[in-house]
Amino acid sequence: MMISRSLDGNYSTEISNGIYKIFADSMGDGSQSLHPAEFLEAGLAACMNITTRMVLDRMNLKYDGVEVKISLERPDKENTVITYNIDIQGDIDETTKKLITDKVFNCPVRKILTSHIEVVNAQE
Repeated sequence: MMISRSLDGNYSTEISNGIYKIFADSMGDGSQSLHPAEFLEAGLAACMNITTRMVLDRMNLKYDGVEVKISLERPDKENTVITYNIDIQGDIDETTKKLITDKVFNCPVRKILTSHIEVVNAQE
């Protein structure tokens, strides 16, 4: 469970899972906080990175690192486009990298984001 508490300032909020704290505000200027939509990008980037490394480990492939870039765009009110790029660093051929990134497409957070999502008020 995540809890968001208002802070002094221009719509600043502290978000906590009870152990760790992160900060968001409506500006998301990167100085001390993120814009709320950036948390969606962060969650997907983390999941894809972790999943990529799990696949690499299961395939017993050595790699130097994994970098995932996520970009969320809202061309209009009805549509959202999330673009991703997975860079597997190390001596792995392109065919194998493609096989791995195809598997990573099914990471748990991507499945959540592309499923039917219902947001319900717990007070009702």
